[in-house]
Amino acid sequence: MSKFEFPVPYKALERGVRRFLTQVTGDGVLISYIAKVTHPSERVYVATFPDLEERNTWGKNKQEMSHNAHLLLTELLGVILEQGKALPKPKYKPHSTHSKGIDSRRFIEVPYTIDDCLQEARMDYISRYPEYGKRH
Repeated sequence: MSKFEFPVPYKALERGVRRFLTQVTGDGVLISYIAKVTHPSERVYVATFPDLEERNTWGKNKQEMSHNAHLLLTELLGVILEQGKALPKPKYKPHSTHSKGIDSRRFIEVPYTIDDCLQEARMDYISRYPEYGKRH
């Protein structure tokens, strides 16, 4: 018998959650939000989430900005879920002249995936049971 006992072994919990959410979503994306992209100077790109209280982040180039937007979205949604609130339904739809999706010069779509959700859950689990983090 282990020195530390947990209510549910985390790996079993994670497998069950992943299986359920994959069946529900199909592609692993739980929800996506649109971020408006601005380029106020030569040295910076800014991504702003209109559906999330106009929260924003930036990067030196589009790739860095997109990466930072994903990190910000994961953090914001993690806090909302931690508070026991429902995720806000994305209302913002960009007006695009492109028939195949959004105008990538002015908008980016940022997904919140099963992996993002499970990473947040893992961190929460480790904060509640620090001994688990030392063993895994």
